[in-house]
Amino acid sequence: MKVAITGHTKGFGKSLYNLLSTEYECFGFSRSNGFDLHDPNTLQSILDINPDVFINNAAVNQTLLLQKTYDAWKLTEKSIVNIGSYITELSTVPEHRKVYYENKIQLARLSKLISNRKETLRCMLFVPGTINTKSALEAKSYILNQNMESWMDPDYLAKVVRFMILSPYTITDLKICQN
Repeated sequence: MKVAITGHTKGFGKSLYNLLSTEYECFGFSRSNGFDLHDPNTLQSILDINPDVFINNAAVNQTLLLQKTYDAWKLTEKSIVNIGSYITELSTVPEHRKVYYENKIQLARLSKLISNRKETLRCMLFVPGTINTKSALEAKSYILNQNMESWMDPDYLAKVVRFMILSPYTITDLKICQN
């Protein structure tokens, strides 16, 4: 199986890449290896490798990447896993996080819309709580759950995504919350 992952060199994407690359042929797409997710050629590069699974992880252009991948794959039996955010569950969002919030809301809506079409393409949304990553630590003052002991292990969550990919079922919307 071929897997393409955006944002594969840091945080949760790195955990996904490290786990899945031990079992599958994985391709990472991140700024650090020369792929700009604002560049339409990057999407074409993802499609050109013809992956069976696209993990839409990087927080950049996720909705556009989902739409373009769906347009190319809608008649296939491939899988798209969109990585959402717990921020979409909040009733109020700090001003400096509103763009991120809006992007994640749009991603969730489009992901659900596509998954409800009941086509052979599997479109899934995974929404974890706060993941114990360097970026979460840097943003700690803005995270509602300040108890770092309850932050989620990215390596464990990568196994959850692997389960979603391997499941014979389409898991349209999976949310995992802290205790």
